[in-house]
Amino acid sequence: MAATGSAAAAAAFLAACGGGDDDGDSSEGSGSKGSGLIYEPVDTTSQAKAGGTLKHYANADIAHFDALASNSASTVNFGSVFSYNRLLKFKPGKYPNGADGSSEGEMAESWEVSPDKLTLTMKLRQGNGTKWDDRAPTNGRVMDMDDVLYSYKKFAAENPSGANVANSRNPLAPVVSVTASDPRTLVIKLNKPDATIIGLFSATDHLYVMPKEADGGFDPKTTVRGNGPWLLQEYTPSSRFTWKKNPNYYVTGRPFPDLLERPIISEPAQQIAQFRAGNIYTDIVTNAQQEVIQLKKDLPKVNLVVPSTFPTGLTPSIWFGYEGNSPFKDIRVRQAFSMMVDREAFHGALNNADAFAAEGLESEIRYNTCVVAGWGPYWLDPLSKDFGDNSKYLKLNLEEAKKLLSAAGFPNGVTTESFSNQELTYGPTYNQAVEVYAGFFTGAGQKVTQTTFPYTQFLNSYYFGYRSGASAQGGAGDKVGYNGYSVQAERPYASAVNLMLGSWHSAGGAFHGMTPDGTNAFKGDPKVDDMISKIQSEFEQKNQVTMSHDLIRYMTGQTYMIPRPVANRAYQLFWPAIGNVGLNERWAGNNAVWTEEYHNWWIDSTKAPFV
Repeated sequence: MAATGSAAAAAAFLAACGGGDDDGDSSEGSGSKGSGLIYEPVDTTSQAKAGGTLKHYANADIAHFDALASNSASTVNFGSVFSYNRLLKFKPGKYPNGADGSSEGEMAESWEVSPDKLTLTMKLRQGNGTKWDDRAPTNGRVMDMDDVLYSYKKFAAENPSGANVANSRNPLAPVVSVTASDPRTLVIKLNKPDATIIGLFSATDHLYVMPKEADGGFDPKTTVRGNGPWLLQEYTPSSRFTWKKNPNYYVTGRPFPDLLERPIISEPAQQIAQFRAGNIYTDIVTNAQQEVIQLKKDLPKVNLVVPSTFPTGLTPSIWFGYEGNSPFKDIRVRQAFSMMVDREAFHGALNNADAFAAEGLESEIRYNTCVVAGWGPYWLDPLSKDFGDNSKYLKLNLEEAKKLLSAAGFPNGVTTESFSNQELTYGPTYNQAVEVYAGFFTGAGQKVTQTTFPYTQFLNSYYFGYRSGASAQGGAGDKVGYNGYSVQAERPYASAVNLMLGSWHSAGGAFHGMTPDGTNAFKGDPKVDDMISKIQSEFEQKNQVTMSHDLIRYMTGQTYMIPRPVANRAYQLFWPAIGNVGLNERWAGNNAVWTEEYHNWWIDSTKAPFV
């Protein structure tokens, strides 16, 4: 589905934006995509010059820098991806080809899976490209096997993501042992064939390799001694991060810039002001689409960029509670609520779609299911004939919703409660979506009381409200479940199958609760568990996809969740001084932009905002 404005509107916008200016969109690339306003990526690596300062920003302080202890968005996105390496990483796509989910070596140079698929063997990278930070206590020594074994042991014991990997913590997890057969060979034993294992070792929120000196030689929560692309030069809480390039990074000649400056700017208005002033070169509008058009008109030299691929984010989605007299114990009530969601209206409200259409800019959307459009072949289009009859629950139909409620014993609608995070942790569109969802339901005659909580309380009692053993992970513990619905921000995953394992399987680290009979929602749906386990054990992607589509159809019929209604490719704005913008795109759902997407960026001082 797409909404596009008239050619006349596009021409007017193009003129207002100075589309013919040689320093504008077309300063690199043809600028010919869509209406002519959209920057088209081009490879300028042969022209790239080392040096300069890349000016970015962070929107919050970091919780701490210990990559082995935490998989939080704070630690991973503000620290781990800059300073430490994984054993593997996802191979980025190169425009016009997107990433395909395959992996390549990082601190592991190569790997192989045994014929019985129960042993994964890795060969570690050697030489200067593995040298740790020159500062004490690592003193520039090269990485060795003891670093890897120390890192895995701590990760498996302490990191929440360790429960996805270590069988000792989770019977669903695949790894039973990690040992070394010689100083360079890492041997990983699995309890059963698991097709997700390569993705797990490539994921940004899983295992990083840290120096063994982190075990008592320095405090990894406050001090960084890595061998990633960037070395932490300064961190001043509530003020800034400053990173300098690692001259010994394993990718020769990268990063190009000497420094990466990230002042902490939490307020969107200030981010926009700093972008206008040329003090931020990178995108600030992905989560502020209402600002794109005016900024592009006011700053005609900036590049208007559209990602090639759709996102995998499920945020914000709705999950139901089953405690007490919850109406959502009845499948018909859940189905009715899903049919009250106006997907086009959601797109218009959160993504500024009407305004883009008025300017002649394409605003393409795809209807989401529990597996969103960004997961490529794993997504099943609910508008296609292949989806089957359950697709009706992903379409607006207030008349049918009313019939379902009446049949369930609620002819006058239901009275329920909405639970959400009151802070800006998930970004402003999350908080806006909370209101939009409530508006859909109250507009359809339901009585919804909105209740918000501080982030930590919401996380423990609602995001982790049905997770088995939540207390051991800092979650809800004995206070399991709720009555009503919660608006959830789903964590990123390495693959669509990892999403299923993490959020839908009853043993998953972020299981959200489901029940086929309205009781014991923390135990999950046995049919869902069985279907996921079979997908996990299937190594042929074609078969995985077919099995995943069957699971999507079943999950849609059961309506254990209402997924984010649509996927769209958000517009982005970048100053032309960044070379190679859009050249590489990371694998779907993966947050390692600094090692997979931005690693070829360079600073061109002949372009705006310099001139």
